[in-house]
Amino acid sequence: MAGALTDEDAGRQILSTFARHRIPPSGVLRRNHFFAVRDGDFQRGINRAIQNNWITLHLRDRYRNILTETGYAALRQADELNDLTIAPR
Repeated sequence: MAGALTDEDAGRQILSTFARHRIPPSGVLRRNHFFAVRDGDFQRGINRAIQNNWITLHLRDRYRNILTETGYAALRQADELNDLTIAPR
């Protein structure tokens, strides 16, 4: 299938939503913030992000996703790599 995302890419798409909304570690996003993530990729992305310890699910509300310190560090690392590739020489 053309354009299908891998599980890792779907997880990074979930993580990028936290970056777009500038969520700090332990910050929360509800499910409706992920409208840019395709429905078919959403659950796979959530599962991969949880597996990578980038996010956790709220204990009492399944529609709340919490950014972990590890996820925040992964966001920062991706930003630094992006800055290095874009910076003029």
